[in-house]
Amino acid sequence: LCSSSVQFILKRDKKNKFLFTEIASDWWLREEHADLIESHRRLPKATFYPKHSTIQNILNHSKKTVSAFS
Repeated sequence: LCSSSVQFILKRDKKNKFLFTEIASDWWLREEHADLIESHRRLPKATFYPKHSTIQNILNHSKKTVSAFS
């Protein structure tokens, strides 16, 4: 997620039609977007390294599932 990732917000008008609003043209949307970007940046980063046997179990299970549908 980066500051240039979102440029438009999809809204609905009173007639329930979709409208695209450009973030750059709406002060409130710009502030909300900046807050979301900052919140995402502050989230703790986690990295997981499953055991090799766990990956093998998942792969073996997926092979069984694929063969059942073939």
